[in-house]
Amino acid sequence: MILSLLLVGLTFLTNTSLAPFKKNCWATSSPIARAAFSSPLQKKILEHLREIYQEVKEMGPYPGENFIKQEFFIEIDGDRTNKEEQVVVLIQPQLKLEKMLIQITTFSAPKVDTLRLAVSTKKISCALFQKDLALTGSDYSDEQTCQLLEAILKGIRQEKKLLNLIKNKKKKIKISFGPS
Repeated sequence: MILSLLLVGLTFLTNTSLAPFKKNCWATSSPIARAAFSSPLQKKILEHLREIYQEVKEMGPYPGENFIKQEFFIEIDGDRTNKEEQVVVLIQPQLKLEKMLIQITTFSAPKVDTLRLAVSTKKISCALFQKDLALTGSDYSDEQTCQLLEAILKGIRQEKKLLNLIKNKKKKIKISFGPS
């Protein structure tokens, strides 16, 4: 009873502001609720969402902001020369609930090196309450969502490694202006 009320509450809270789309919606919570969603694909999607949440949450908000927004250019098609997908991950706290919105914008292949036009923008959203996670909407099928989230997670981890390398290099470089 309590679990179903929680899931209804999560759905109501997330429907009001973040999710104008409603293709795929389901949730998981405690082991009891996980048993209700026995599809391995749905479990994998929720695992990817939780890992993306943890990776982006770790990066933290920008100074002065009470939400976390990170932007990534990711190669989903495997071609490193044309990172055509821009991924924006927004984590927004609301009361005791956190909402995560993943927006994927696909750009046209570059005809000119400096110009790319947005072809489509699609979204995946979820809500987190303590240890509970609910997928509140997706513009993709379950199969597409799973593949896309896996590629996004891989891209976020690669970008974080690059950022850490840059930070470490800056720490190692000491600039001196004359004798010390």
